[in-house]
Amino acid sequence: MCLRGDPVTHPGSDLVILAARRREAAPLLDVLRDWSSLGLVADFLLVDADVPASIRGSEALAVSAGRVRSVPLQHELATRPAARRAHVVCVSQVAEDFSSIGVDRGRSLFREIGESLPSVEKTWVHVIAVAVPDAWPRVDPDEVGWLGCHNVVLAPESSRAPGAGVERVVALPLSPERLTHQAAALCSAVGLWTADRSTPFHGQAPAGGGDAVALRTFTRHLSDAAVSSRVVARAIDVEQRYPVPAANGRPVQVLDDEVGAAVDMADRLVAAHPEVRARARETLEARIRTRLSLVELLALFFRFLGKALRRAPQDFVDSVLIRASSNIAQAAQDAFLGPDSTHVVTVRGIRGIKEDGTLFTPEEHDAELEALLARARDLGAAAPPEQHDYSELWRDFVNGALNLLDAGKRGRGLEPSKVGSEDGAVIDPRRVVVPPSDVFEIPLDLRSLAKVAKVAPYDVDAVDRTRVLLKEGAREQRDRAAACSNAQAELESRAEEHRRSYAGRVGERIFGELASARDDVLTLVQAVQGMKEGRRPPPELASLQRSLALTLLAHLAVFVGAVLVTLLLAQQDLVTWRLALLGSVGLAVVWLVSGLYLFHRRQQELFQLRFRWEDEVRQAALHKANLAAALEDVRRIQRVYRQYIDWVRALGTFLRAPWGHVAVNDGTDPLLGEGYPHNQRFGVAKPDDDAIQQVLNRLRPDLFPVGWLSRAWQIFRDDVPDIGEDGRLLEEDPELIFTDRAVASTSILTRWSRAIAARSWSGGASEVEKRIDELVARDERHRDRLLSRVLSVAGDGVERVESYQEFVEGLTEVEAGAASQAGEHRGSFSPTAFVAVPETTEPWTVAQALTNHSGPGTAESLVVTEISRRFPTRDLVFCVPPGSQATSPSDAAPPDRPAPRV
Repeated sequence: MCLRGDPVTHPGSDLVILAARRREAAPLLDVLRDWSSLGLVADFLLVDADVPASIRGSEALAVSAGRVRSVPLQHELATRPAARRAHVVCVSQVAEDFSSIGVDRGRSLFREIGESLPSVEKTWVHVIAVAVPDAWPRVDPDEVGWLGCHNVVLAPESSRAPGAGVERVVALPLSPERLTHQAAALCSAVGLWTADRSTPFHGQAPAGGGDAVALRTFTRHLSDAAVSSRVVARAIDVEQRYPVPAANGRPVQVLDDEVGAAVDMADRLVAAHPEVRARARETLEARIRTRLSLVELLALFFRFLGKALRRAPQDFVDSVLIRASSNIAQAAQDAFLGPDSTHVVTVRGIRGIKEDGTLFTPEEHDAELEALLARARDLGAAAPPEQHDYSELWRDFVNGALNLLDAGKRGRGLEPSKVGSEDGAVIDPRRVVVPPSDVFEIPLDLRSLAKVAKVAPYDVDAVDRTRVLLKEGAREQRDRAAACSNAQAELESRAEEHRRSYAGRVGERIFGELASARDDVLTLVQAVQGMKEGRRPPPELASLQRSLALTLLAHLAVFVGAVLVTLLLAQQDLVTWRLALLGSVGLAVVWLVSGLYLFHRRQQELFQLRFRWEDEVRQAALHKANLAAALEDVRRIQRVYRQYIDWVRALGTFLRAPWGHVAVNDGTDPLLGEGYPHNQRFGVAKPDDDAIQQVLNRLRPDLFPVGWLSRAWQIFRDDVPDIGEDGRLLEEDPELIFTDRAVASTSILTRWSRAIAARSWSGGASEVEKRIDELVARDERHRDRLLSRVLSVAGDGVERVESYQEFVEGLTEVEAGAASQAGEHRGSFSPTAFVAVPETTEPWTVAQALTNHSGPGTAESLVVTEISRRFPTRDLVFCVPPGSQATSPSDAAPPDRPAPRV
């Protein structure tokens, strides 16, 4: 949660090499190593100056993350990453005596490092740590003020803040306060704090060195993990209720009928994408052929008359109908699955259930469908799998879900529902998608019947299949009927809850289309099954043919007799031959017309039967085309449905925690403070649930504007989970999850959705934390509410609870930079370490201040450093020229200034 303000920038240091005698190096290493393990200080090198350098250079200790290893200095410098700036820091100690590595050893070390880092900007710093003794030692000023070097005196002051009271840091007894005070001042002088790597000392010393400055530092280290983690965790927790999105700072309307809005959005999605729907089947046009032509009628009449004369009228029926019957059988066989087919379409098989009761794998089911489709298409081998791009469907599927929850306007025709004239939002995430973890466990004693151990309620196909298997099990095993009924009821209850959601409605619509296509396949197969056997005429047709034959033969005999009589009359010259011939022709015409009339009227049933059988041949061909189309629909919609299962799993995982999860800190961080000077304080912010809720209520309109889920979804997608060696394909082409192209043996979409459902993701929480930081920084009232209880421990071990403002009191007001004009008073150091009458006018005056925090916000680690004006080392009380006497600390204060507050 904590933010820094805009820091006053100073060149920092990429590499710090400390050098000290063993008596100073050992306790300094102990303190800095502990701070390194806590992440307070950066990596550094420490050289024991008591160990002489060899031909290979000096030995050093490399300190990183609390770990220490011994390394040759030059080898370590040669193998480290390139640095721009390096600080070589030689440490001297003024206490009951004076201890120093000496200017010669320091210069030799600086030269050695310069040889190893010829292209790096190097700064030489001499730090003099001061602790007030009973009697000051006598030190040659030249031993303190090294030429060519930045000489920095660490003022022996223990104080809460600039301008506050001062307590001396004494030499004896050697205390933790003294060690931590000097180590902290050293870190500020050379930029070792991880929170502030800047240092005012860089490059060549002014005027060639020899002079010195005093330095004091104040630090505050605040651990607000317990508060910040709770704020972020509560802000991103939307599992039970989503925040109401805000437009221009005002929350949108909450929909009263969330189920209705979800169903409406799902129906609009399906309506916009015909690829999820089964196609309409072709139907046979109205029969055009309803009567025989005259030529056909004459041909059939004379064929029947010939059969009748041969006393075989039944043969006429066979000759008329047998070809139509065989055509029907052949067409039906081809339309079904081809000759000698080994593939059989069954109700269970089309649902993915094998004959032995086990379930097809998706690959096996696809292979069966492809083989059936090849038969329907008259292909010799299995139909090749087709790759369909449904990327627009799944983009709109995601867009619809996001629009429901954040009132965004993504995708055409998927606008959020209205409440009056204003956009509305759904706040119950279960009305959009049920979490994928919400699965139904099949009772152990029923798993052998259901063939599965778990059923996801969003998998409508699996729910339907499990229901069928449990019903069959209840019929076959009466002793389990009650258990099967209970399991079915509970499964149906879970499925009903899912159907009341956007994703559930989409799945139900897709499955409905899939089930319709499957039913079409079964219906077509059953319709064709009856055509496989040849047709037989009804038995009554035989008697009808015999009766008609006798009638027509009698009719023929009558007219033949009439013709013969007419010819006989002509022969007897009773009539002329012309008249006889005309009469005979007339009789023949009357016979033919009347005979045709009798034949046509008495054979209507036969002709209608023939017409129907001819239509069945056409129907069989149409069934073949419809069967192929239905199988194609099953394959296509089944592929869409499987992608839907993957997308529901992914979308449910995302919407359950769109920003991921964050671990809540329990607030038991180790609390430092005992054994530290007043300058350094460590605090732990204690959470206040009411305050957190109040702040979040005010921040939510900014945290969750209309359309906020787009950013979360992008971060979620960009963080690709581990899906094995094919993960590189998804990294190179993130659109693969939408297109699901066959670029690997297993679907990339399936592997991606399973991986994200299984992972514990927190990748988006940092985005929310950053945004909360920005909002809190704008209004200090939010910070004050959240940090109203800061627990710290004083140097004497006494715990104290205070507000953040009290915790950093006196430090946030410090203005960084040098004094802008002569005479500007920015505070003073304690004159304890200065002579009574210095050569420099008031060398203890603060001339420059540095801070890593300036402006609004809250610093996790606040570092304030003050530096005095430059002065000759002779102004220090322990730098006594030859022939002079050292003074005691009690005599050090100048007579014209009041004694410092103690």
